[in-house]
Amino acid sequence: MEGGQALTRGVDLRSTGGATVLAAIAALVMTGWDMDIDPGMARAGIWVWERGGPYFGVPLRNYLGWLATTFLIYWVVGLLWRRAEWKIPARGLFAALPAIAYAFFAGRYTTPNYVPALRMVAVFSMAPPDSWR
Repeated sequence: MEGGQALTRGVDLRSTGGATVLAAIAALVMTGWDMDIDPGMARAGIWVWERGGPYFGVPLRNYLGWLATTFLIYWVVGLLWRRAEWKIPARGLFAALPAIAYAFFAGRYTTPNYVPALRMVAVFSMAPPDSWR
């Protein structure tokens, strides 16, 4: 099976259900990425949580917000674009740029950094689902 299709096998991606599945996967991926970014940014003083929270000083509502916001954005866009026919499909390196950028950040968070516990979080929250087989 080609990369990125393990979670959508048998799903009609142009249906409402398909848009919902893709939006849920996207929301989980974006929130997983944020689970590695926010604690380090807060520790570096780039942003501050007034009352903090239980997850490395970040409140859990932050992640609920990421899940809800990214799900809604991807779901609406998925519904609007599900029947679109792309005249010029992305190919080669250009098509791979999002995966390359994501892999770069995943690698960055799995190497020694200022919040060592986040390395293990990155392994589980940012690993490509195809690698779980």
